[in-house]
Amino acid sequence: MAENRVIVESGSITVTGTVNTVPAAPAGMNFYTSSFSSLAGQTANPYNFLSLFNPLASGKTIVVYATFVIPWASGAAGTFNSMETFRTTAASGGTLTSGASINKFATSQPNSVAEVRTANPAITVSGLTLGGIPPVISSAGSGTGGLGNITAPTGASFVLVSGEGICLRQVVAGDADQLWNLGLIWAEA
Repeated sequence: MAENRVIVESGSITVTGTVNTVPAAPAGMNFYTSSFSSLAGQTANPYNFLSLFNPLASGKTIVVYATFVIPWASGAAGTFNSMETFRTTAASGGTLTSGASINKFATSQPNSVAEVRTANPAITVSGLTLGGIPPVISSAGSGTGGLGNITAPTGASFVLVSGEGICLRQVVAGDADQLWNLGLIWAEA
């Protein structure tokens, strides 16, 4: 494909019309990340590994910029059970990560208002899957898969208003030798 470039070595260029700029992140956004390693596949069907939820009274909007899924295996694993991402309208139970324990991109930021839950929280799914990452299928006793991420199209993001969330879940019963490294990056304003 041909490439078009304009190189200005000195001076200036006069532009007529409208020039639009898009900020990398909206002003006033605070960024957070949460990740969990070596989460064993489960034989429960379904099993909710990781939930990010914007509480009803938060007064904030959460913008999800990325989810990361890295599948691997510690032993022979032959169960076909993708890690899928869903929107949610409720989340409770499981293990709640305290706001003070959620990683901040800048330590001077306030604690996150998001509820990050692991260990099979109860969720209410809304709609169809946003995407899925396949597991590692291994007869050799161990193995790894590639990085899978579910991101919105360039210039877009998943927006979670109060009372909305996302969940990474295994819909089909899995294999305890299949392991998952999971992570999320989001911002709040």
